[in-house]
Amino acid sequence: ETSATAYFKELHVLAMMRRSIVDVSTGSDFPLENLPYGVVCEGGSRHVVARIGDFFVKMGVLVERLPEVFDSYGFDHVNARHVFSADSLNRFMDAGVEPRKATRRILTELLAEDGELNQLRDNPALKDEVVKPLDDPSISVQMPAVIGDYTDFYASKYHAENVGIMMRGKDNALMPNWKYLPVGYHGRSSSVVPSGTAVHRPSGQSVPASVDPPVPSFGPCKMLDFELEVACFVGKSSHLGNPITIEDAEEV
Repeated sequence: ETSATAYFKELHVLAMMRRSIVDVSTGSDFPLENLPYGVVCEGGSRHVVARIGDFFVKMGVLVERLPEVFDSYGFDHVNARHVFSADSLNRFMDAGVEPRKATRRILTELLAEDGELNQLRDNPALKDEVVKPLDDPSISVQMPAVIGDYTDFYASKYHAENVGIMMRGKDNALMPNWKYLPVGYHGRSSSVVPSGTAVHRPSGQSVPASVDPPVPSFGPCKMLDFELEVACFVGKSSHLGNPITIEDAEEV
């Protein structure tokens, strides 16, 4: 178990035993132990935020109002200001694991009723400035990061077998190397959009069964495939020719 894994496990266990100063409904996907980051648009400006319940924490404002807190947790407030003044999570992801650990600890201690940081708990005006409701009609959720590229991995055996059966038959569904080197291929990053965006039926070439001789035609697809995907953002930048080992993966 790596140090990063152990650290976040400890945070998860501690958070599950604590109550938040923000009203979080029972069954929410975003209680104190799960504070995901994102980007929202407010008043025409994009802000890096962290979510708790049906509220979000404006990270840029938090750094401006409480720079000493970031310094005390090992995340220099000048660097933190640079990271959280951006309009995407790219700078935060590229900062590495230590700033992410410090930020998570700061948020947990600020938002917990028994947290060691009382700046939001004891200052309602500051809390209202930093913590905002997501249901405000002037707020819209944005793409969290600028995605330059992405790789789609054939990581599910069942999915790979189903596709293989369609293409090569049941006896040759999986290619010989699949279990040793799951296939990864590039996707089109321009098609990654936030939840709620309308899905446009793609167009392509097809050959109608009734056409003789078989001549392909171009137009909207007749059938549309929906798949459940699991995705993640890769954080700190790597350098060409220097692969990241499994042992170091959680440290970047």
